[in-house]
Amino acid sequence: MAILTPLFFVFRNYKEISGKVTAALFFNIALSTLFFVVRKTPGICEVLPSTENTPCDFDWREMEAFMFLSCIIVIRNRSALSWYQTYSTALQFAKLTSAYLFWRMNIYFGLFYMILCVIRLYFLPDDRIKLPDSVEYLNDLQDCSKGYWLICLYSTWSPQCQKVAPVFSELSRQYSCEGFKFGKIDIGRHDDIAKKFKIRTDSMSQQLPTIVLMQDGAGLQKRPVVQTNGKLQKFHFTEENIVQAFHLNQVYNEVTKGKKPEDKKKD
Repeated sequence: MAILTPLFFVFRNYKEISGKVTAALFFNIALSTLFFVVRKTPGICEVLPSTENTPCDFDWREMEAFMFLSCIIVIRNRSALSWYQTYSTALQFAKLTSAYLFWRMNIYFGLFYMILCVIRLYFLPDDRIKLPDSVEYLNDLQDCSKGYWLICLYSTWSPQCQKVAPVFSELSRQYSCEGFKFGKIDIGRHDDIAKKFKIRTDSMSQQLPTIVLMQDGAGLQKRPVVQTNGKLQKFHFTEENIVQAFHLNQVYNEVTKGKKPEDKKKD
């Protein structure tokens, strides 16, 4: 399960990931699955230390570690907003598990594996994919007084805003066009805008980020929403949820007269 979970996610997002693979990603995957490979490879597994009489099979402690790894990956990725967050979390904990298992097998194997990980970090660091986006950083709502705008109201100190940032950038790359723009406003520096949309900006606020769809300067809808009883209706900022909640396909078709977002990538 620990191996299948990230692989299933890669398969599901194959079209998005296929053009973004790097040498760092391949080497990272190789390191993360190294223990599994050497334990199951004929000619290698026979000479490896084993606590049981089946050197080419996992012992009970190794199976226990893999089960624990599966649980951790599932729990940590429940709030993942993009494929990058999912696979990076899975590979990170897979390497930690492999380091423990190699160390348990033999102290020198553990040291060698840790040296490989350090070398990988130095020469092939994790490279967050940075594609050019179409997000404009605004200081005033007057800047979005014409046409449709999807505005992300964020704060620099909020971890949730940092998690949503690559998702918002990806959506801007897909949907931004003449008549439909994407913008971001740091409401930590603009209290007047925070008050206009009734957003708390204190450290306990659960309204960050807030995304607002505007047309000709007027707010049409926003997420998350504070209900009439004062309770916050939480919103999970995945690409699919944002597209559905703000009807991005309909807005895009309206301003481009039926042209699909995918068509823009071919222009």
